[in-house]
Amino acid sequence: MRRLILRLASIALIFAAANALPATAQTPTDQGRAGTVVLRHELLDGTTLAIDYLIAAMSTAERMSATIAGIALPARAHDPYPYPGATTAILFLLDVSDPRRERAVRASVEAVRAMMRQLRPHMRAGLGVFDAAPRFLAEIGSDPAEIERHLSQVRAVGRITNLYESLLGGVVKLAQVPARRHALIVLSDGQAEDKAYGVQDVIAKARAADVAIVGLGYADTPALQRELQSLVRLAVETGGEFVAAEVPGFAIPSTFLEMPYRTIERGGRVSVDIAPVLLRGLAGPQVVDVAFESARGTITAAMQVTLPRPDWQQWALLHWDAWAAAYLRRENLPWISGAAAGACFLLAFMIIALFRRRARRKLANRPFAELEFLDTEPRRELVKKAKLNIGRDPSNDVHIANETVSGFHAALVRRRDGGVIIADLKSRNGTRVNTKPVQELQLSDGDVVTLGEVHFRVHLMKAGTH
Repeated sequence: MRRLILRLASIALIFAAANALPATAQTPTDQGRAGTVVLRHELLDGTTLAIDYLIAAMSTAERMSATIAGIALPARAHDPYPYPGATTAILFLLDVSDPRRERAVRASVEAVRAMMRQLRPHMRAGLGVFDAAPRFLAEIGSDPAEIERHLSQVRAVGRITNLYESLLGGVVKLAQVPARRHALIVLSDGQAEDKAYGVQDVIAKARAADVAIVGLGYADTPALQRELQSLVRLAVETGGEFVAAEVPGFAIPSTFLEMPYRTIERGGRVSVDIAPVLLRGLAGPQVVDVAFESARGTITAAMQVTLPRPDWQQWALLHWDAWAAAYLRRENLPWISGAAAGACFLLAFMIIALFRRRARRKLANRPFAELEFLDTEPRRELVKKAKLNIGRDPSNDVHIANETVSGFHAALVRRRDGGVIIADLKSRNGTRVNTKPVQELQLSDGDVVTLGEVHFRVHLMKAGTH
């Protein structure tokens, strides 16, 4: 009874762990007419979408196109797998469920050794065995010597074959390892005694976790080869591969052992520009339609992505990039150069005009003369305005409260050439300079101007003096 309770608890834990696998929204799998297509994506920056693809019926696509809502996404780069930074996680899982299968188990151990010799630097391998339940002997990423140590101790000692439960445990184990590709390599006779799970349960969880199952079938007799059909289906529907060992002899074809990872190492990564879509205002959940072309034909698939909504700075850069791509071409260079030269000339003209205007304003605000009144208590008036009105009326610039001075008696005017003149404004008592009556006269420094009975001396200032 205790053993039965432990078995049920083990099944419940593996089922819970399998259901806890991430839904991997970025790894949808589509079954096309030409085979399984596995797509995964990530945003490398604000405008670059990287699409990792694996196609069971195609090694590497010669051409790839992608669209969102009918808008073409220009390709920026196409790298075959493994591309820089990519890793592949591999778990070897051996069936050790029946002591009568010792010869098959020994052959499967030798097959694992042969596959270990084909590991490449970007691959991380681990080892497990199963009978009633999976047992993981070497963690994924272990040193090859550690895996070999456990391999040398593998024996057919089990009594019960819970194939599907063990495969689910292997999928869970792989899903916990961060890698671009995950492969579960199963070496078994395909016989299963568990009833809680079936082939479809393993397929669903493997697809959700992006795990490809590679099946190596070891049938003891030709009659038992029919039991391998479950491994065939698992391989086909998860993007893996199935290979049957010879009966009898249990030898795996050398063509497979020389390239055991050919299926899971297919495909590559394509980086596409999503700026044309963002410029149309498309953001949030979108569907990317992709097409892969090779000499064997075209395979189409689709996946859902979530596009970012650019901020105003990214929006401005996107529009600038779009304008540059549309107009900065070789055939447009002559008129672009002419337009740029014209813009530079206009800008230079505007800058010169601005500086001249500022200089005139600065000069206009600088005093150019000083009036020193001689008849009353000491009084001096600085002259800054280009035209200074003088008279008895309070609205004048210089107010003189004397009855002999007209309301608007005279004006002091600065000419464009810098000269200063005094002009009589039809006053009653007239305007005199150095005692001589004048209607208009250019003044010199020190001249004495008389308005009625009021006298003042004009001091002219040079530039830069106050």
